[in-house]
Amino acid sequence: MTREQFEHAVRAAGGVLGVSELPVIGSQAVHGSIEDELPWEAARYETTARLPVGWPERLVRFETPATRGVTAWSLESHDLWVSKAVAGRETDREFCGALLQRGMVAPDVLRSRLAAIPDVVERVLAVASSWIPS
Repeated sequence: MTREQFEHAVRAAGGVLGVSELPVIGSQAVHGSIEDELPWEAARYETTARLPVGWPERLVRFETPATRGVTAWSLESHDLWVSKAVAGRETDREFCGALLQRGMVAPDVLRSRLAAIPDVVERVLAVASSWIPS
């Protein structure tokens, strides 16, 4: 999904739901916190579920003239990254790798956020942690 498509989706969702604000917690939340053109691996659609403690306070406001008054509250890029890493699918690995490779997320922040996800099996955390370069 391109930024223009994201803006359209935000605008349309706001119109359909009759709201001026809405949360965005899937992969496309990256549009809210990263203005650069996204790598193709990060622009694909995915779903997520597990988030680190404190994520609501770090939501990023996304509103442009193209969203016509509808505000999307997107996951901060590090919170999104750890959620994807915990999900652990191959497409999530590509997404996470692309953000790391392009310097869009910081390894030290990722490590601290991984440690802040409640009730995750140690093996899952070990795999997710292995995606972060030393």
